[in-house]
Parts: sequence; structure tokens; C-alpha cells
Amino acid sequence: MAPAWIAVGLQNDLWSWPKEEDAAKKQGKGHVINAIWVLMQEHKTDVRGAAQICRRLIKEYVAKYLQIVKESRNNHLLSPDLRKYIEAMKYSISGNVVWSLTCPRYNPQVSFNECQLEWMYRGVPEIGPSSSPSPEAESVSSGSPILSETSDQNQAHSDDEGVLEMNSSQSSVSTPPEVDGDEQHIKFGPQLAYEREILEAPYNYIASLPSKGVRERFIDAVNNWLQVPHGVLEKIVEVTRLLHNASLILDDFQDDSPLRRGRAATHTIFGPAQAINASSYTIVKTINHVAEFASNQCVKETTQKVMALFQGQAMDLFWSYNGRCPTMDEYYRMVDNKTGQLFSIATGLMLDSQKRTPAKASATFDTFTSLLGRYFQVRDDYKNLTSVDVGATSRLTPETAVYTQQKGFCEDLDEGKYSVPLIYTLETQPGNIQLINLLSTGRKTGRLTKEQKECVLEIINKSGGFAYTRVVLLRLYSQISDALKELEFSFGSSNPEMKVLLELLRIEK
Repeated sequence: MAPAWIAVGLQNDLWSWPKEEDAAKKQGKGHVINAIWVLMQEHKTDVRGAAQICRRLIKEYVAKYLQIVKESRNNHLLSPDLRKYIEAMKYSISGNVVWSLTCPRYNPQVSFNECQLEWMYRGVPEIGPSSSPSPEAESVSSGSPILSETSDQNQAHSDDEGVLEMNSSQSSVSTPPEVDGDEQHIKFGPQLAYEREILEAPYNYIASLPSKGVRERFIDAVNNWLQVPHGVLEKIVEVTRLLHNASLILDDFQDDSPLRRGRAATHTIFGPAQAINASSYTIVKTINHVAEFASNQCVKETTQKVMALFQGQAMDLFWSYNGRCPTMDEYYRMVDNKTGQLFSIATGLMLDSQKRTPAKASATFDTFTSLLGRYFQVRDDYKNLTSVDVGATSRLTPETAVYTQQKGFCEDLDEGKYSVPLIYTLETQPGNIQLINLLSTGRKTGRLTKEQKECVLEIINKSGGFAYTRVVLLRLYSQISDALKELEFSFGSSNPEMKVLLELLRIEK
């Protein structure tokens, strides 16, 4: 079946190329995880040439697959179910092409028709009970795709959009079941689906925004060692994604941030109340998911780590609201709770599914995730303040230009956040009246002007705050590399994928 799967994968990359290329550009990436990009590099060609090569490869793999189908039909060494599965893959290949050509996902000019939109928001209509269902109705209720061509009651027809619809004149699909008395029978299914759509809309919005995917890559890299079963791994990825996005919704509202990944923040679209409600629901949903596959002890530990996330956020908000500058130790403790816990939750769930992990490796993972969380947060704060030219020490690179576009110009100063460069400056220049007044102005007005921000950046730069932060990042990176070597020694194998991830996060010296 490998030729069929490869053909479908190449098809997907062919149709999704414009969307994925655009997402990569917005994220400031120099590469696209797509077969078209790989073919462009390997064959030194442009997009058009790579697409032609991709189509040729698809044809070759489909031809190989069809030969397998032909050979398997009369191969009675294979079970009937397996032969049927091999044969059915034809429809997956062709169906994927049809879907790619017509779906709004890859065709922005295409929109869903009224029937599709109705079903999306209100759910697929239920089939009402009948005292003597016809064979046609039975086939529909059992999920069979076969419809009678001669049935007057369930006559199928195609609308202008090519979507199969049912004649509603006598169809049990749209006719409500009879009830005693004058009361109408209430259909809970579709209505509940619509209400669930409202509940999850803020989360679905932020989940749809472009993401760097660092945590997903981290999980994949760790799995090179742990080899967590695929089904469990997918659940862990989903739990991490749910928790991360839920925390972002809260962060943006609590920080009064207007942007997230270059788009309007969730609370500016759905309002603070709906955003908070969706975030709270998602966090509870996350714990519920964990309880479905993790041990009781792991569920307890995960819950404690989620509580630690709130503790870290509480300190960050407290310092910003009261204008209290934390010490470096306090700052790192906050980061360990707020950022490091997300990496720790992922590894904790993975380790729980693999009981035979070396004891030393489990302890090293704690150190590794803590250091990675610190590096990730300090790097993010550093980029927020150096996404504009500041003398000769901070130059506007494509990556930082994209960062400014997505996060706003030095947004952390508007939010009153304390980061390593600012903490260092306040510790080394506690009597800098100009800086103290600028920060006070930001707290009172809720915003600093571009000129005021440039003044703050100049003070930080002259104090050596940016240079100090680069030294901190280099030291953290070195410590992470050492921890990675310990993990590689414990597991007896290197981890190229983790090394690539760390290289992508490395800052220039």
C-alpha cells in the first residue's frame, strides 16, 4: 500500500502548496515542509517545474498501486477484507483529488453552499423513527451510501453545487416524529451541535491561526527515544495544543494585547467574556482528555502542573499591575511555571505511557524541559524588544521584522512586562529617573508611543541589557545542549530531530 499512501501525500502537498508557502512566509521561515519545496531544492527548479515533477511522481506511484490492485484481486493468500481494503484505496486517491479541487481550504474563491453551512452550524439532520421503515430509509439510517433510484419518498437529486440532497417532501430526514398531544418533539442533537459551535468558536479561531509548531516538533523529537504508541501520542499532542491555545486566549486578554500571530486577538473578536469562558472550558476539557488515557498518578501530576501555569501567570500579572520589578530568581521561577510546565506536561504524559524509561533519563528530562522553557521565554522577550534597530547591537532581520508584524512594536512595553533586559537595566540603574517615569507613564496610559518606546530601548541598550541577555541565551543554549547529550547517553542513541529544533531556536551571536 506504500505507493498509494505516497501518491495521496504528494497530492496533498501539490494542492496545499500555496497555503503552506504563505503560512511559512508569514512565520518568517526559510523553508516549507512540503514536497514541492523539497523537489525545488533537489532539482534546482521553480515552483512550476517542481509541480510538474510532483505530478509525474503521482502518476508513477498510482500506476504501481494499480498493479498491486490487479495482482491482489486473485491472490487468495490474502484475506477477503484485505483485498477489499486494497481495492477501496482507489476511491480515497480519486476522492482526495476531487476534494482538493473543490474545497474552500485550498480554493479561497470557493465557499460552502447553503446546505453545507446549515449542517455545519446546526448539525446533520436526524432521521426520525418510523413504525415501518422502507428499505431505502433503512439504508440511510445504517450509513449505507446506496440510495434507491426509484424511491418516491427518498428521491436524491444534485443541486448546482454538486452536493447530494434529499427531497424533503416526504423524507423522514426532515419530517419531525409524531408525538402525543399538541407539543412538538424537540430535537436536541442539531441544537446542541450549534451551541457547542458557539462555545468552542473562540478556541477554534485561535487554533486556526498560523503557529510555529515548536511544541509539536518537541514531542516528535522526544518520541524518537520513547516510541509512544501512535494513538496515545496523538492524544498527547492534542492535549498540549489545547492547553497552549487556551493559555494564549487568557494571556492576550489579561495583557490587553490586540494581536496574536499577526491577527486580531481572540477577545477583540468574541469579547472578553466569551473568550474567558472558552479558555476555561478548554482547560477543563484538557484534564478530562488526560484522564482518558493516563494513569491516576499522572493525571494528578498534570493537574498540579496546570495549576502551576496559573501561579506563573499570577506573578507576571502582579508585577505588571503594581509596577514591581522582580529579581532574576523570581523571574526564572515565574518562567518555570508559566512556560516550562507546557514542555513538562508533554514529557510527563509520554513517560507515563512508557514505564521502562531509564530513571536517570526521567530526571534529566525535568532539567531539560526547565532549561528549554527558560530559553524559549527569554528568547521571545528578547525578540519583542529587539525587533527594531537599536544602535549597532540589534539589527532588523527578516525574522524580527515578521515578529514585529505579528506581535506589534515592542508590545511587552505596552503590557508593562518585565523581561531580562529590563530587569537587568533596573538592577544596574535603580536610580534612572527617566526610565522609571517612562514605565509609570505606560502603566497609567496603557500604551507608550513609538518615541517613548525608542527612548526605553535606548536606555536598555546603553545599560548593556541587550548584551547581557544575549549572554544569558548563549549560556542557556549551552546548558540545554549538555542536557541533550546526557539524554542521548541515557537512551544510547542520538536525536537529530531535537538538534534541528534547537538549531532553529538558536540566536545569532
